Amino acid sequence: NRRKRSIHYELSTPTVTQVVRNHFDCQSLTGARLDSPLLGTDGRCLFPQLDLRYHFDEDMTSISQTADTAFSVSTLSLALLEDSSWYKANFASATTATFGRGAGCGFVGDKCISNGNVPEYATGYFCNVRDDAGTRSGCDFTHRNKAACDLNNNAKAPSKFQYFRPDNPEFGSPYEDVKFCPM
Repeated sequence: NRRKRSIHYELSTPTVTQVVRNHFDCQSLTGARLDSPLLGTDGRCLFPQLDLRYHFDEDMTSISQTADTAFSVSTLSLALLEDSSWYKANFASATTATFGRGAGCGFVGDKCISNGNVPEYATGYFCNVRDDAGTRSGCDFTHRNKAACDLNNNAKAPSKFQYFRPDNPEFGSPYEDVKFCPM
């Protein structure tokens, strides 16, 4: 009984691969996952950024978390620049991404929520509880900001991203770009 794996695209240059292996503490990784491809007007596939589900606090994604991270350069960004052979990176000046750091292979290979529960590898990054008033809060994954779980009871996620089935298939994050994983 083999698990079905979906096709994904990744940056697989040597330094990028080593950086993601070290970051997630998963030596079997073959690169940094990219967001799902878009079809350009000329029919070519476009890969706009790193996949937010795995690289939520990285520089090369579609969002910026805070003013501090907006002007910082991560190890992964520097690795890509160096592997392009246009730059010699000074890795000592890089910021350290915290999302998924040291979480292991399960973080990138398995679901963010399993049978409605947060797996051990995803603890502190994803959530499965929100109080009735929607005000439950705690620290975000950086432990520098207050955050609330974005668990929603009307996520409208496709079946492969319904993490609370069979009881609550409508539960999840309302955000497609994080694969409907509540954070």
